[in-house]
Amino acid sequence: MPESTEPKKWWQGAPAVIAGVAALVTAIGAVLQALSSSGVTGLFSGPKPPEWEQVIDREYIAITSARVWSSQDITQKPVAELRQAGSFIVRGKIKGTDLYLVEYAPGQIGYVVTQHLVESAEWRRRREREQQEQHKQREIEIQTVDATAIVRVEPSTSIKDWVPFGARLSPPWDFSASVLQAPKEGAKQVGVLPPGKQLPRAVIAAGAVELLQKISGGEWYLIGSLNKPLGYVRGDEVTEIWPRHQPPQTPIGKFIRAWETQDKIGISMYDVETHFDLSIKVVCPDEKCDRISIYSGSSKNTKLDTRIFQSEDINGVWKKGEQVIAYVKIPRQQVEVRGMKLWLCIGTENSCRPYEISPASPLSP
Repeated sequence: MPESTEPKKWWQGAPAVIAGVAALVTAIGAVLQALSSSGVTGLFSGPKPPEWEQVIDREYIAITSARVWSSQDITQKPVAELRQAGSFIVRGKIKGTDLYLVEYAPGQIGYVVTQHLVESAEWRRRREREQQEQHKQREIEIQTVDATAIVRVEPSTSIKDWVPFGARLSPPWDFSASVLQAPKEGAKQVGVLPPGKQLPRAVIAAGAVELLQKISGGEWYLIGSLNKPLGYVRGDEVTEIWPRHQPPQTPIGKFIRAWETQDKIGISMYDVETHFDLSIKVVCPDEKCDRISIYSGSSKNTKLDTRIFQSEDINGVWKKGEQVIAYVKIPRQQVEVRGMKLWLCIGTENSCRPYEISPASPLSP
């Protein structure tokens, strides 16, 4: 029978349309169910998003290392850990709990107990108070020094006498250091720096007194308090301590060399004219590391066996096997003088492993 050429009425195609819509709805339902079971349909665990007590969406700092959970049930196994002093975006506080919802990595959301995080502005205020308190402790320890009639020496323009702003000095651990009226043998003694073991460790690590002037490449130092001269100390009776280095986005200075130690520690060195910058890659060797110290001394047994130079401790929280990148400034003579050895110590306050990181050969001055 020949096919009719008469146009179909709209109701004649309805069964096919209905069947197509039903198939589409079924397919969409299957996709949504699959996404829901895989956790892709939302950032939150459970059937519905949590109730907010407070929406925050600001940067917070972890004041300690902290565990991260995928749900509000913190009896379960954590999925990540926040690093101490790391910055993270807190989305909000969960109603009726002591939990924040935190973006701990790009696109990664989890729950963290509130006591481990503070707003970044508050964290900076706490750090400033701690630094002020440390400064007060340092000054209290040297108030007995009699600084009358200190002989002043014209500042040198030599590179070997350059020090960064904030450089300080600490006495040796077991011995006191004499404070003299002038930078010469036989000068009148006007005070004494107590042995390092009598001072708080934080004070020794950051420097017990201000370094106001370096003389003859470190043979003598003028020390002070609140920028007021207190007298001179011999270079072999103190340790020169430089402040932590805040690296720029790209290295400043001329690249000199790179080397790797037998312990697989990688070092790159840059010449910044007044000093050298080092970029050091090291792996935490223990279950936990929270301190890195870089220091130097002579290969010979020097008087009192003191460290000649030390960078202020670099603090953090690192797990075993985690790579750390440390940036430090060091005096030129620590590399240019033959016989100097450069050391890195990584670990904790009570257990720190030393590694030699000296270049294979010294640079020519």
